[in-house]
Parts: sequence; structure tokens; C-alpha cells
Amino acid sequence: METSFSTILALTIKQIREDRKLTQSEVAELMGMSGAGWGKIENGQATLSIDNIDKFCKLPPISMKLSDLILKAESNCEVLGNNGWQVMFASSVTNDYLLKGLNMHRSLSEDILKKINESETAESVYKQLGNIFDAACNGAEMITKLFDSNNKR
Repeated sequence: METSFSTILALTIKQIREDRKLTQSEVAELMGMSGAGWGKIENGQATLSIDNIDKFCKLPPISMKLSDLILKAESNCEVLGNNGWQVMFASSVTNDYLLKGLNMHRSLSEDILKKINESETAESVYKQLGNIFDAACNGAEMITKLFDSNNKR
């Protein structure tokens, strides 16, 4: 499965925001952006300039060094790479399964999510990456299994 470093960076930023218990609206306001604009960044539909990534890191509720954010994203890349993911360093990837997986996970009902969490996927190696990545990776694996089983028919 493929993803891009830009996607991993966006999801790392989202994970940090959620770990700090901040809403998208709160971060957007602090960044001087619209909520919709910030949502596009976290969902991989837009990217931040290096200056805005640095600005995010310097927000009082975030308060981290830019280098620490990049190291966290690189660490996430390494974990994904060790689990069969191909991380591309292009601006975008045509079939970014990490984004597709996150979108699929969002679209599932609470009942289905509960069953997934009770199944063997609850033992996911991605749990070490945090909730956002775990959801995205598990969603991507479901998509892959669905398409693989449909292609075998």
C-alpha cells in the first residue's frame, strides 16, 4: 500500500492536535485560517508551507520544536514502512491508501467499528502510532481486502 510523506505529516499534525485536546476550529483560529481550510490540511486535501508548519509548532497549546514534529512524522514513516507500506516523497500519491483508509473508517457506523475493535484488528501493530493512524491503516487494510476479494471473483 502506498501513501505520501505529506499525508503522514498531516495525520501526525492531526494526532498532535487531538492529543492536546484541541478542536480543528481552535487551531484554525490560532493559525489565522478558516475551519474548512484547516480541515483540508488534516484530511490531506491541502498542504502547509514549512512556515505554517513552524507556526503550528509554536502555537502555545502545541509548543514543540519543528524538528520534533518532523522526527515524529519520520518515525511514523518507519513504522509504516516496516509493515509493508511504501512511503512516497511526492506531493501527492494517486492511490493514497492511508487517506482512503481514514475516510473509510469515518464512514463506518459505531456498531461496525465496535465489531472491528473486538476482532483481531484490535491487535493492530499500528496502535503504537496513535488513534488516527490506527484507524487509517485498518481502514486501508479493509479496502485492500475488499478489493482483493472482489478481484478474485
